[in-house]
Amino acid sequence: MFSKGCIPDVVTYSSVIDGFCRGGKTDQAKKKLHQMYKYGCKPNTVSYTALLNGLCKNGNSLQAREMMNGSKEERWVPNAITLRRGSSQLQLKPIY
Repeated sequence: MFSKGCIPDVVTYSSVIDGFCRGGKTDQAKKKLHQMYKYGCKPNTVSYTALLNGLCKNGNSLQAREMMNGSKEERWVPNAITLRRGSSQLQLKPIY
């Protein structure tokens, strides 16, 4: 994309992250999340929820739990969907 002069936005990145996760390539998805920061595109809750789901579905629940616990440091706020999915997949108590 960059070579063609097209700069991806948060929606494009989130879609790519989700695609990598659905394909079992969570390491690639995490790299894309870090690339977003590198190129000045701030990930949103959708970006993080896609990665969270991917980590859980691909057997990386410890990394997903760490991601949920570090949400304040990363400056993202899980929404109701993230919390519902995260709590069911990680067997956490819902936060209300």
